[in-house]
Amino acid sequence: MSERDVEQAGGGPVSERRGFSAFVREATARFRESGFRGILRAYGWKLFAAFVLFYLVRDVTLYIVLPYLAARGIWSLWK
Repeated sequence: MSERDVEQAGGGPVSERRGFSAFVREATARFRESGFRGILRAYGWKLFAAFVLFYLVRDVTLYIVLPYLAARGIWSLWK
């Protein structure tokens, strides 16, 4: 069985050609099977760091940057 056949069957590592959505599907399936420890064993601390970094950037943008820009725009109306 070739590597291509294995990838089409859904086994083996996620290739770059399959994209991010395939990675998310595989990671979700692994999480359902073996939980958080299984995810850490399979993908290591880098996945956890990417998850934290994503939410850190999102929350800073939503709760600090956007309100600051909105307030700055509102205050400039009264000057």
